[in-house]
Amino acid sequence: MFKISLNRVRDHIVIKEGDDELKLTVDCDPRIIVTALQRAQTALLKVNEGSTDTEKKDASTALSTAIFGDAQTEQLFAFYSGDAACVAMVCSQYFEKRLAKKITRAQKRAK
Repeated sequence: MFKISLNRVRDHIVIKEGDDELKLTVDCDPRIIVTALQRAQTALLKVNEGSTDTEKKDASTALSTAIFGDAQTEQLFAFYSGDAACVAMVCSQYFEKRLAKKITRAQKRAK
């Protein structure tokens, strides 16, 4: 039997706040997500107390889009009523607690 895999990173997460839940799916190529996360990190590092709301939202959007894509990023912003800090925090926590390990495993399998 022939088996093949593109070694994509796949995951499902549920974000819960009170009684509300948002289910999101991650499905990406590990090389592409690493590049997108590096760009998002550059944008996030530029954010400071003097940053405008637009700059904060753009940086949070870059991070969320790198992980979840455009459509789910819109859902995430809607879930948090447009709060860029909440979006950045939930994405950061997910990356630190789970996604980084999944990316590393996918990269090792691809070699």
